[in-house]
Amino acid sequence: MAQSNRIQLRRGTATEWSSVNPVLFIGELGIDISNKRVKAGDGFSNWSQLPYIDESGFEELRVEYGNEMDFIIALELAK
Repeated sequence: MAQSNRIQLRRGTATEWSSVNPVLFIGELGIDISNKRVKAGDGFSNWSQLPYIDESGFEELRVEYGNEMDFIIALELAK
């Protein structure tokens, strides 16, 4: 079965993130699979400069975008 829509988040181990130390685009999420933690890009800071998103950060995202279904609907409408 063909897969037409997929969202894949940038991910890597803590060692990979440290060695490459990339700049994530504004709103781009990066997942540290070694520590199971997430960072969100601001468009100019390197990975090492970005804070991990904690539970309060996830709550800010929920306030901004609503629940998962609201977010998915907003993504679909933006196409």
